[in-house]
Amino acid sequence: MSSAPRGMTLIEILVVIAIIGIVATVVAVGVVGFLRDAKVEATESLVNNVSQSVTSYAVTHRQLPRDLDQLVEKRYIKNNQMIDPWGFDLEYDVGSIRDMDDFKLCSVGPDGVGGNEDDICTSAVE
Repeated sequence: MSSAPRGMTLIEILVVIAIIGIVATVVAVGVVGFLRDAKVEATESLVNNVSQSVTSYAVTHRQLPRDLDQLVEKRYIKNNQMIDPWGFDLEYDVGSIRDMDDFKLCSVGPDGVGGNEDDICTSAVE
């Protein structure tokens, strides 16, 4: 009888590598989905907070701001609050500056294109 240790066969090594690959794929898919959901939730919160700042500005100044830069200038929001988690600028549209309910604030969402189903928007009057 030989007392030398027995090594792993090539088949055993390939099976272990395949199992590790399958587990890594499942984990990666789960993490990517989680990160996307987290960005969507963060964007919803950002859009709602900036919308509240627009409303607060409107109540204080009796008119809506012309643009989001005005909110930064008056310190209602910070510069980084004008950009969503995907790196796109928030889109602020004001109908009538004097009508405090006439605005819409949107993130274009992960695809970076406005006007489709992944946009994240809020307005004073839906």
